[in-house]
Amino acid sequence: MLRALRSSYSGTRIAAATSPGACELAATGGLGDAVIDLGITQSSARSFFGAVKRISRIVRGGRNDKFDLVLDLSPRLETQMASRLVSGGRVITPVKFPAVLDVLLAGSGRPRRSADHLADCESVLRQLGLRMTDRRLGVTVGVDGHARFEDLLVRSGSRGGEFIVAFYSGAVGRDSGWPVERFAEIAVRLSNNYGARVLAMDEPTDQAFTKAIGGMLPQGAIKLVTPRALEVAAAVARSSLVVTDDSGLAQLASEFDTPVLEISESRLESPSAGARRTVHAASRARVTADEAYEVATEMLLMSRTVSLIQR
Repeated sequence: MLRALRSSYSGTRIAAATSPGACELAATGGLGDAVIDLGITQSSARSFFGAVKRISRIVRGGRNDKFDLVLDLSPRLETQMASRLVSGGRVITPVKFPAVLDVLLAGSGRPRRSADHLADCESVLRQLGLRMTDRRLGVTVGVDGHARFEDLLVRSGSRGGEFIVAFYSGAVGRDSGWPVERFAEIAVRLSNNYGARVLAMDEPTDQAFTKAIGGMLPQGAIKLVTPRALEVAAAVARSSLVVTDDSGLAQLASEFDTPVLEISESRLESPSAGARRTVHAASRARVTADEAYEVATEMLLMSRTVSLIQR
């Protein structure tokens, strides 16, 4: 989306207010003139003080600018308040009923609805008369980034030639995420049955996932705690398989041609194609560990067969 805006509004100052990992990628890729780090976001209903912090960060980050246009891709009560404080112009949100409902539910204590983030981005662009012609994330990792991850593998006791299976969840403790114990069950089974080296990765700058799953991982597992976004990207690029409930990370793995198994909700299902497969149900919590393990095993063995044929 930032590439589409940059192409259409050349010479315009663009600031991205988002999570730490997305800020890093926007800055590294030269897609934003400024970034405003909002920290790791949680539901407003669960974290009132987190919502207040996000308002203050947006206001502080934009205090030297008066923005003519604010694109609020994930409308919440606090983002709508902050947008109007930093903007003297127009505020655009995705056009859909659930987005309005999300804002209303934010203070009610009820669970928020899941959203198709790509569809939200495209909805906002359409209101500007623009289209997202390139849907790739376009993340690149330098030689040094790959070398640092290889060094981490060696220091962790990796012998080389073994499967590296990465696990990632950006929704730990939320109803929308896949239960942590099921990630752990698959990790243990793949380690015991196929000698896989397990890697648990946190959301950039966070440690919720590794903290929740750490005691359930098999011996020799690697934990990528509070990583930078490019460290996560390097790990994804090197892995034999990625298991995740996050569609964004699944997209990243696909672009690196890394086999990825996405635990998905049926109504937001990503198409299973090539090295990207989905296991889905009405909610992620209904996907069993056995279902996911069966597909993960098939994908691992297929990737090994392909690599042998190529050799």
